[in-house]
Amino acid sequence: MKIHRAIASMMAVALVFPISNAQAVVKTIVVYPVKPISISKLSGGIDDEISGGVVNSKSIVLVGTVCGAGGQWVTSAALGGNDGFISSVDLTGGHLWDLRLGTSADDIATSVVKDKTGNYWVVGVSAPVALDSSSPSLTPSTLPAPSPSPLDSLSPLESPSPSPSATFPLNPDGVLVSPSAPVSPALTTLTLWQVGKNGQLLATYSNSLAGAVFPKSILFNGADFTIAGDRVQGDGDLATVTGFSVTVSPVGLFAAIHNAPASSSPSAELSVAAGTSIWKSFISTAPIPGLTKWAPKKPIPVLLQSAKSGKILDARYFSGKAILLLWQSTPGLVLLSEQKDGFGMTIVNPLAG
Repeated sequence: MKIHRAIASMMAVALVFPISNAQAVVKTIVVYPVKPISISKLSGGIDDEISGGVVNSKSIVLVGTVCGAGGQWVTSAALGGNDGFISSVDLTGGHLWDLRLGTSADDIATSVVKDKTGNYWVVGVSAPVALDSSSPSLTPSTLPAPSPSPLDSLSPLESPSPSPSATFPLNPDGVLVSPSAPVSPALTTLTLWQVGKNGQLLATYSNSLAGAVFPKSILFNGADFTIAGDRVQGDGDLATVTGFSVTVSPVGLFAAIHNAPASSSPSAELSVAAGTSIWKSFISTAPIPGLTKWAPKKPIPVLLQSAKSGKILDARYFSGKAILLLWQSTPGLVLLSEQKDGFGMTIVNPLAG
């Protein structure tokens, strides 16, 4: 399965408002605890993983990989081997719909983006077997290499930022951290699934490559999709891991693949843009300037919202291991975390203390 990623210091924050007697009122930032509103299992498999998502005003759509037969967020029948999935849940964590993605062999799903019509495009990789005859599919065409696009260097907002330090534990609460599974040499078929807004499979597009491939992100610019990740080139001792990006049209036409530097290892810090501010999640091991009475006695996961200037706007702490941050003005920040009994979903509204 797949997926995902400490702030060394922050600027001190003091909001000072002059009043008639020349005194000042200082607004302090208090670190509030937050708990998951829901803890659910995907399929029940020990190696289930959430790797991407899209937040809507009334639902949250998640993608990843499952290896079990049944759970709470993924209830559809297993296809065989590991399956990719897409699942929609409401803002309380209640199951709305889900769909397994793939074939009777191994398949994984790693990232998702929503297009202008509300359909979801899930990227993943599959073992090189014939597609399930019950699923619509199209044979991709190869186009001439396009001119380099600025999109080739972009990554989704929920991707983790580089961490200045990785010396702290990633599971201070005793949560079993499932490492991302290595990409099987058999997973060589880059796959793109188009899924309707209500969970119906609309099309499957694929492009077989010579070596193992691991797509990490998918972006949509209003006209085409850009997929980026890592792949293996060469055999045996000559095999090397390089980055790649490829453009795909909405009708499944894959352009030539561009090579790029291999991506860095996952970071323990996650971040997501939130309007004019940014939310970050990391493990706090020491006092953070600007936070009143914050002096953790043990490593603890925290969420910080800060302005572009670095001023801290909000702070929370939680249990578990953060795996994904998503944001939309409504409902706000969505935190997905690994918990002892499954995956936790937490919604943080900055207006609510």
